[in-house]
Amino acid sequence: MSNKPLHRIDLNLLVIFQILLQERSVTLAAKWLSISPSAVSKALAKLRIWFDDPLFIRSPQGLIPTPLSLSIEDSLSDFINISHHIANKRNTEVPVGLKFNLVLETPLHQVMLPSLPQQILSHYPKSTLQIKNWEYNSPF
Repeated sequence: MSNKPLHRIDLNLLVIFQILLQERSVTLAAKWLSISPSAVSKALAKLRIWFDDPLFIRSPQGLIPTPLSLSIEDSLSDFINISHHIANKRNTEVPVGLKFNLVLETPLHQVMLPSLPQQILSHYPKSTLQIKNWEYNSPF
C-alpha cells in the first residue's frame, strides 16, 4: 500500500468502516448510520479500492475482518474519536475589553434599562457599559 494523501478520501467512509468493524454486518451498520445497506456496500467497495484489500470476508456469522482491518481498528477508532472532539469544539472564551455604548430615548430607557445592562454584563463580565439618554436635540 503506497502513501495516499488524506485529502483524497471521503472521511465519511472511515466512519462507515469503523461501524462495520463494530457491527460486523452491512445491515446493522446501515441501521446504526440511518442509511441504506446499499450505501454501506458502496462505501465498502470504495474502501476496498482505497486500501487495496477486501477488508472483510463474508461468512454465515457476518463479516470477518481481514488482518489489515484488524491492524488499523484501534488507530481508526482513535482517529474517529479525535475527529469528533475537534468537530464539536466550541469557542468558550469570553471577549475581554468590549465596550458597549448605548444611547436610548427616554421611553426605551424605561422599558429596556432594567434588564439590558444585567444581560450584557452576565454574558460579557469584563466589558464596560455606557448608557446615555438620547433626546431630539442630542449631538449623538
